[in-house]
Amino acid sequence: MDSNALMEQLSALDAQIDALPRGSISAKTVNGHTYFYHRWYDL
Repeated sequence: MDSNALMEQLSALDAQIDALPRGSISAKTVNGHTYFYHRWYDL
């Protein structure tokens, strides 16, 4: 792959990452069941 193709892929990945919601995913286990939560902070 040449450097232009790599730069195009990098730009496309950056755009996809920017489109994702802010925050992170965390897991919590309650009574033997695992629940996943989307966590973020409003400042």
